[in-house]
Amino acid sequence: CSLFFCRGLQIEDNLDKIQKYPAGTTVPITINLRVKHAGYANVSVVNTQTQSIIGTPLATWSVYADPAKPSANETSFSVTIPDLGGQCADANQCALQWYWYSPLVAQSYESCIDIVQ
Repeated sequence: CSLFFCRGLQIEDNLDKIQKYPAGTTVPITINLRVKHAGYANVSVVNTQTQSIIGTPLATWSVYADPAKPSANETSFSVTIPDLGGQCADANQCALQWYWYSPLVAQSYESCIDIVQ
């Protein structure tokens, strides 16, 4: 994975962490935000080869991690995995990606879970 896509983690280092998520699986997610910088965020299933979102984001926040306007669901929430139509049948094709960008500090933050379906 590109450094700026899933923080550069390589599939070879995470083969034992690949998750199998059939369509309809609810995935609980907990984010540890240590320092808040207002921005926007999303959680999406992404194609790791093209570095693009498959379908539409599973969760979005137009305002995320704003210390002045904390959101109740920005650090603990669930997403439901859609039917990915065979696009994620093999390892190294897809990931569940959390992405946060803060224009205030011009930084992006990402984390990924390698997935198959």
